Amino acid sequence: MEWTCVSEDQTRAVGMLMQKLVVPNTQYHSYQAKGLKPDARYHFYNRSLKYNIKDFGDLVNTVSPVHIRQDSLALDLIARFKKMDGEIEDCHAAGDMLMYHGVKLKQAFGGTGYNNEVRYFQDFAARMYFMEEEKGHADSGEAEK
Repeated sequence: MEWTCVSEDQTRAVGMLMQKLVVPNTQYHSYQAKGLKPDARYHFYNRSLKYNIKDFGDLVNTVSPVHIRQDSLALDLIARFKKMDGEIEDCHAAGDMLMYHGVKLKQAFGGTGYNNEVRYFQDFAARMYFMEEEKGHADSGEAEK
């Protein structure tokens, strides 16, 4: 489910992407904004997130240099000081592209390999995206990363 709340002057918007249950093998989502100025250029970005390392279960061992047993004192200690960075969405695009094509979001976490280019989007998760009009930019009709 997606929601977009747009300011009256259409210069700023906040979007929400919400998921009920994860659908297996769904690698990519896209976000399509609503109510933007078609000919304006926007900066699209997300709210940065940090995840508890315990949320990854035994998969933490795919990135750990030493084996960490689940429910161990070592995992509790690591979880206090180390958080996993969430994905970073950041692009510049025309309003009509954001509304009619949408933004292809980062690849979903598939159980192996994790970095800020992977979206950890579990059951009942949500994401918040921001869109701000860029003043003084000529619209080229293409998105830039």
